[in-house]
Amino acid sequence: MENWEVLKKIPLFGELSPDDLKEIGNLLYSRRLKKGQILFSEGDPGAAVYFLKSGRIKLYKEDREGREHILHYVEPGDIFAEVVLFSKRPYPATAEVIEPGEVLVIPNEEMENLLKKRGEIALNLIKVLLYRLDLANQKIKELALKDSLARVCSVLLRYGPVINLSQQEIANLAGVSRETASRIINEFKRLGVLRAEGRSLEIINYDKLKDFS
Repeated sequence: MENWEVLKKIPLFGELSPDDLKEIGNLLYSRRLKKGQILFSEGDPGAAVYFLKSGRIKLYKEDREGREHILHYVEPGDIFAEVVLFSKRPYPATAEVIEPGEVLVIPNEEMENLLKKRGEIALNLIKVLLYRLDLANQKIKELALKDSLARVCSVLLRYGPVINLSQQEIANLAGVSRETASRIINEFKRLGVLRAEGRSLEIINYDKLKDFS
């Protein structure tokens, strides 16, 4: 599949014509991703914006004790590292590949020139940035005001109805220990709120889960 065909599936570019997408696709280059690879580290110069074509990536920060605090999981079709556009700032988090795949890259200078010419793309990008800001504010509020049970519930609701996260990933997103997340998940299974679906979890009682959030 050519780059412009991939772009059409990304919400940021989905409404553009094939000719426009081909023009943008010519600015991109691709990189293959291996599990465990660090795409960029927190503090590295913010040189490019990324679009995940396949695979999976986690974005995280480390505290002074070296503990990971996961900010976001990047799924195919997502844009990421867009916060460095225009600002000349370093990357604010580390991007680690957790499932091998492929990423499309566009250098910041090329992206900025594109946004100056294409107002509709700039507007879509603003919507993406506002959504990410809302998620960040929500997580800060959860960590400050909610207990462990409510934080795990919020993660489940955010990634449901079928949750393709490990218990460790759920724990990292909720800011709790793996043991705490496992205990809460098992209790929800017992209550008929969740059920195992292969290696995933499925929410089968949204209303009851919301009561705990």
